[in-house]
Amino acid sequence: MKKYRKIIAFIDYLILRLISYRMQTALKIEKEKRKANLPILNVEVEEIKIKELRNMAQNRKVNPDFVENIFREIMKESVRVQEEQRNLGEN
Repeated sequence: MKKYRKIIAFIDYLILRLISYRMQTALKIEKEKRKANLPILNVEVEEIKIKELRNMAQNRKVNPDFVENIFREIMKESVRVQEEQRNLGEN
């Protein structure tokens, strides 16, 4: 059991690193959107991505509702950090 707890701990570490990298990338996307005078939120793009993620989850025998909930939260946080950056007028 100890071995599996170490594996889970490492997976958790990787997930957090990937989330951090995703947020950093979201900030870069905000800069590009600002230059192009585009809104931060693009519901159409998000819904397409959710459908893709649900399909990937189903193909991997993971509950699609669970995956959708996780990614909606990640997307919500991405929008929040982009809005924060835009409101601060950071480069």
